[in-house]
Amino acid sequence: MWNELKLPKSPAPGTLDDLLNRIIDAIQLTTEQHNRAEKLYKEIGEWLAAPGTLLAPYFPDIFPQGSMLMRTTVRPMSIDGEEIEFDLDLVGRHKIDPTVVHSGKLYAMVKQRLEQNPEYKKRLEAKGRCLRLKYPDDLFHLDVIPACSDPADSQQVAILIPDKDKWRREQHPRSSYKESDPLRYADWFEQRTAILQLVTEKSVSASIAPVPDRESANIKAPLRKIVQIIKRGRDLEFIGEQEIPSSILITTMASRAYRGEEDLAEGLDSVLRAMNAAIKIARPNRVAVPNPTNPSEDFALAPSQACYDKFAKLIEKMSAWISKARNAPSGRRNIEPVLEEVMGKRAVAKAFNSLESSMKTAHDSGKLGAIAGGGLTILTESKASSGVQPVRSS
Repeated sequence: MWNELKLPKSPAPGTLDDLLNRIIDAIQLTTEQHNRAEKLYKEIGEWLAAPGTLLAPYFPDIFPQGSMLMRTTVRPMSIDGEEIEFDLDLVGRHKIDPTVVHSGKLYAMVKQRLEQNPEYKKRLEAKGRCLRLKYPDDLFHLDVIPACSDPADSQQVAILIPDKDKWRREQHPRSSYKESDPLRYADWFEQRTAILQLVTEKSVSASIAPVPDRESANIKAPLRKIVQIIKRGRDLEFIGEQEIPSSILITTMASRAYRGEEDLAEGLDSVLRAMNAAIKIARPNRVAVPNPTNPSEDFALAPSQACYDKFAKLIEKMSAWISKARNAPSGRRNIEPVLEEVMGKRAVAKAFNSLESSMKTAHDSGKLGAIAGGGLTILTESKASSGVQPVRSS
C-alpha cells in the first residue's frame, strides 16, 4: 500500500537544482532504452515460466531486483572505445525444497531452459550466481538469477540463490545456497526515500512482476537522483577499470546518509559530506556498510583495496565538487565547467541545451514569467499570478 506521494518541488529554471535535474534526464535511461529492457525482461520471464516446460513443475515467479526496481539505473556510455553497460536482474523464484534440491541442479535446469531458445543460447554466459544474456548492440545485459524461497523466512520474502563457490566442497543441498533479500532491501530503500510500501506486498504474487515505469527527473524522489549522480561519477572515474565499486555499496551509503532534503543540491551535498566523513573516520580501516537486511554482510569488504581507495578519493572529490558548484556565481560560463568536472561534458551540454530549449519554448508561447525580486520561471498558463508577470514575446 503506497502512502500519498509528495512530488519534489519544481526548481526555478537555470538554478543548480534545475540543472542537476536536467543532468539526471541526460544520464538515466531513455524511454527507448527502458522500454527495450522491459520488453526483453518480459519475454525472457515468459519463456522461463511457460506452462508445460522444464521449469513449469516448480511454478517460477519472476521479478526484477536492483537498480531497475529502485529506479536508480544510469544509461550506458562509450568513451574512447571503453564501454559501460547497464543491466537488469531477473529473479526466478522456484517452489523447491533447498534441503533436497542442490543449487547446482536448480542452476543447471534454468540454464537448460534458456538454451532451449536458440536466441538466448547464443547470448548466454554462465556467471557465478546468475546466467547472463548479453545484448552488446544495446550496451545491455540481463542477469537471470535462479532462486527459491528461504524456508527460514516465515513471510516467504527472502530467497536463496546459488553459491557456486560451494558447489564442490559442500555436498549437502542447503549448504550450496546463500541468503539474499532483494525485496526487503528495495523496501528499506523506499522507506529512505520517504515512499512507504508494506513488505508483505513485496512477496510478488504475479507470475511475472512488472518492471517499474521510467520516471522523469522532475517527479523522481531526491534520493534516487542522488544515487544516480554518484553512480555516474563512479562510471566516469572507473571507466576502463576491471573492477568498479558496486551500486549496492553506493546506494546503501547514500541512503543511510540521506536526511530527507527536498532540494537536490542540498541533499547531494549533505550525503557526500557524510559519506566522505564516514570514510575518513574509519581510516586506516574501511568504513562499515552493513547490509540492512543482513547485518553480517558488509558491502565495503567486497572491493579490492585499490578499488576501495580509489572510491574513497572519488567521494572526497565529489564532495568538494558539489560544494564548489553550490557556491559558484550564476551564469553558464561559471557553472558549466564546474559541473563538467564530475558529470562530463556530454551530460552537462545536454542539460544546458534542454534549459535553453525550454526557455525559448516558454518565451515563444508567452509562458516565460518574471518573478518579483528577480529571476525567471515557466508558467503553466499565459497569465500573471501572484508575484509573477509574463514576459512578452518579441
